[in-house]
Amino acid sequence: MGEMLQRASGEYDVTPWDALLIEVRRAAYRTAWIDQRLEEEISRERQLTHEADEAERLMQAAEVRRWLAESRKERAHLVRVSKAAVDAGLAERYVQSVEIEARLIAQVLERSISVLDLTYEEKQRVALELRDALQDVTAELHARHSAVKAINQGSGSVIS
Repeated sequence: MGEMLQRASGEYDVTPWDALLIEVRRAAYRTAWIDQRLEEEISRERQLTHEADEAERLMQAAEVRRWLAESRKERAHLVRVSKAAVDAGLAERYVQSVEIEARLIAQVLERSISVLDLTYEEKQRVALELRDALQDVTAELHARHSAVKAINQGSGSVIS
């Protein structure tokens, strides 16, 4: 009993933003899993329409309704935690962290390229290709950032 209590009273070093993001991801996963299960039950219900007696069809219809209710609950939970994440500025923080990661990756690539035995022309081609790829990523990040700003402004959040 003491060991179980000790395990139940532990803690993780998690920020509120990490916790929100983890819960958003968990809720999205569970929503997809429940919807898959719902589709399986609907498929089974369709099969039973032609093969089973009335009692079995009614039991299967009840099973479909149960999974449909679970789907609605999990979707509502996903919407709530997603809104909480947006209200907390998590989406914007996520975009900022991706931008930082992109800069770090670019620095690693630049350092790696600098040690290669490339001709000047080859280095120029690689640099141009990297610049183009990073511009594509930057455009995508700006589109996400704009979408986040629009959501935040639409929700009445003070995050800009």
